[in-house]
Amino acid sequence: LRQYSWLIESNYWAWIVTLALSSAIWFLHLRYKEPNDEPTPRTFWLIVGLPLLLMFALKFALPDISVDILNHRLIQGERGLSGPLFKPGDFFPTIFPFNPASDMLTGISRRLLGYRLGTIINYFSLLYAGIVLNKLLRPFVANERWRCLGILSVLFTEHILFEINNYMVDLLTLPLLLNATRLVLREEGDKKQLKRDLIYTGLYLGACIAFKLTNVIPV
Repeated sequence: LRQYSWLIESNYWAWIVTLALSSAIWFLHLRYKEPNDEPTPRTFWLIVGLPLLLMFALKFALPDISVDILNHRLIQGERGLSGPLFKPGDFFPTIFPFNPASDMLTGISRRLLGYRLGTIINYFSLLYAGIVLNKLLRPFVANERWRCLGILSVLFTEHILFEINNYMVDLLTLPLLLNATRLVLREEGDKKQLKRDLIYTGLYLGACIAFKLTNVIPV
């Protein structure tokens, strides 16, 4: 929505329109989303959430200053939040003019929380992915502790822990892909629920491709 509002010249009014439309979409989502029959168990936050938070805290003092971040991600995010990537009169405005949707999202958290803490959006993304995995594994692993240990072993991989504290965008799509997988694998439900699942699956997969074009491969 923020990218569509690039057509509005005033950055202030562009954000007003974006927030208004986003609020309307959130209202529709909260009205039509599937009911949460069984909440996430408390053991999930101890077995999964706490270790991931510890890994985030261990690297918190070291800001992300890699070449790709400084020369690509930060520029795309700041440019996208203030307007189009290409503006009249610019000279060499950006290196790789990819879709900046995911960089804009991390740019918002960076502006609100600061450079080091802005990467906490990756931690929340992993928590969300863990919650979806809990729903996927619940029919197969009844014991909550064993199920949470399995989720932790899935999320406690080297590449995930490497990206938990930087501004790369790969982790943002994990809960979206998992949610789409869960909806596709679900067999029970009436026609109304099937229609809703198809719409949500399309939105999740579309968001994955918008966040990073290479996600079209796992999709």
